[in-house]
Amino acid sequence: VSIQVGGTKRAPCPRYVFFHKSFQEFFSAFFLAFSIIDGTMDCKLVTNEEYETKLSQVFTFMGGIVAMRSEAAAVSILKSIVSVVNASGHITRDYKAHLCLALRFIKECKLFSETLYTELAQLFGKNLRLVNMKFVLLSNFCKGSFKTLFLALGVNTSVTSLDLSHNFIDDEGATSLSQALRVNTSLTSLNLFSNSICAKGANSLSQALKVNSSLISLDLARNSIGDEGANFLSQALRVNTSLTSLNLSRNSIGGEGANSLSQALRLNTSLTSLSLR
Repeated sequence: VSIQVGGTKRAPCPRYVFFHKSFQEFFSAFFLAFSIIDGTMDCKLVTNEEYETKLSQVFTFMGGIVAMRSEAAAVSILKSIVSVVNASGHITRDYKAHLCLALRFIKECKLFSETLYTELAQLFGKNLRLVNMKFVLLSNFCKGSFKTLFLALGVNTSVTSLDLSHNFIDDEGATSLSQALRVNTSLTSLNLFSNSICAKGANSLSQALKVNSSLISLDLARNSIGDEGANFLSQALRVNTSLTSLNLSRNSIGGEGANSLSQALRLNTSLTSLSLR
């Protein structure tokens, strides 16, 4: 901190200035959080795209402070953000920014209360009214939000098409997603094109497909599933009766994997399109 001369020539006074930006961001977040908690500021004011771009760290700090002090304020903030996401109704950068805001806010609350985190994630899922949703990482602050998104997906009943292509989702992410697919009954189309899913992730998805009865189209092209992953997915195809389209192209699937899939197709009665190119 430095002390600088402020005020006027007739009435000079010292001004204290922090050199590091983080201090300014924290105090701004502190002001925002308590202004919302005590009711002097409408929580809708923080549902601004700037809090995902220019003021992202301020928003992160604010989320943590609110989580520690007021569950009711946390719920109000999340509902305000979700209302903006629902109102957008189409895929724009503004929509994506607010989606990231909601997920990041929930994730920040997890640091202080696992119970609140779960409550907010499920609240987000239940209140989300979008039918078609595309999620793309807009910044580093969005990373790690997939588990939150998938937790919300488990209770959501509106989203029918989910595009998660080009998001570096790995086996851990696929495992979280599979947990949602086990209970979700509305999703019919899932795009996981160009991610980082390997055999372990394919196994998790396979277990989910054995019980999921709503998914019709699944795109897993350009991952790293390989023969082992194809073997796992073939087990799901033996019992799944809803999937009609499966894209496994560019996954380094060789003769062993292709043979497993061909054996599964002898028993499968629903699949009409399978790509291995």
